[in-house]
Amino acid sequence: MSESLTQLWDEFAEKLEKQEETRRKMEVLHEQNQLTDFDILTVYDGLFLSLFTDFEEFLEKLFWGLLKKEIDIQEFGQDAGLVAEIHPIEKTELIILGGGKNYLNWFPYDQTKARANLFFQSGIPFGKLTNQEEKELGYYHTIRNAIAHKSPQSKKKFQNMIEQLRFFAEEDTPSHYLRSKPSGEQTHFEIATGQLLLIARKLCGIES
Repeated sequence: MSESLTQLWDEFAEKLEKQEETRRKMEVLHEQNQLTDFDILTVYDGLFLSLFTDFEEFLEKLFWGLLKKEIDIQEFGQDAGLVAEIHPIEKTELIILGGGKNYLNWFPYDQTKARANLFFQSGIPFGKLTNQEEKELGYYHTIRNAIAHKSPQSKKKFQNMIEQLRFFAEEDTPSHYLRSKPSGEQTHFEIATGQLLLIARKLCGIES
């Protein structure tokens, strides 16, 4: 694996490790009655927004890195390669963004796959995820929207999700859900962190 991919992976993993350190510290303070229930639930909302946006940033850096040839796409195997190239390469972002936008949407994940298919053979590496992994990303996107927007539509979508994945009756808000422990050991937040790390690892082509 190239230094650029290693650096991208390490940067993402380090951010998630710091978030987990913060989560543990806040739980200790809650146990010591230095934080209220409202406080700790607010912490989970904030941490998950950071977790999700860090993953979006990871996708963005991987995409642009491959397209600008800062990351060698051949590292992903013989089936990987560029379908289209932009010359001069310095104009890549300007041309793709176009229309005055200064960002790309990475979710729903289908948008990322569709964009990848335009520029990379078989959409590699973004098309390497399983249906289950893409479904998990969809769940996390639903949670993110329920926290960030708080609209009736986003709340309803979240409620539909937890009804499908029901573990505890009190999981009526994203923060309650993220803090709950389906197996009695890890919180849903920790599980999400672990899953996003595994998905990022796979997208970087790192063998388990």
